[in-house]
Amino acid sequence: MLLKWNDKYKVGVPAIDKQHEQLFNIANQATLALREPDESKEENIYVILNELYAYAESHFKTEEDFMEQISYEFYEQHKEQHKQFLLKATERVNALATNFDDNMLKEILEFVVDWIMEHICEKDKLMAEAIIEFNK
Repeated sequence: MLLKWNDKYKVGVPAIDKQHEQLFNIANQATLALREPDESKEENIYVILNELYAYAESHFKTEEDFMEQISYEFYEQHKEQHKQFLLKATERVNALATNFDDNMLKEILEFVVDWIMEHICEKDKLMAEAIIEFNK
């Protein structure tokens, strides 16, 4: 399933919205790579998953910097959610590395997509409201 970026995912902080849109783009690249012929799929998937992981780390740092700047009351919980996402993603990708399987890859992508959409629509929107309020 390809993700379609639209206004419902915008949180109202342009820097964060731009990064969220890029996360969608990278997740879509992984979904498209899943459709490739078997001989090229595995290598391409790992490249894209590594890019997604690195971009997520960078994005999380951006959010955490914003939260620290405004002394966001839910900073520690939000940061922990980021940490748990990265840990779970790593565990799943490591499992995939020992036994590459299309179904396991689909599960990883579903986990990533579901987590990103839920996190943006719930936690990041609350954080963004606090950032916007702070900057008034």
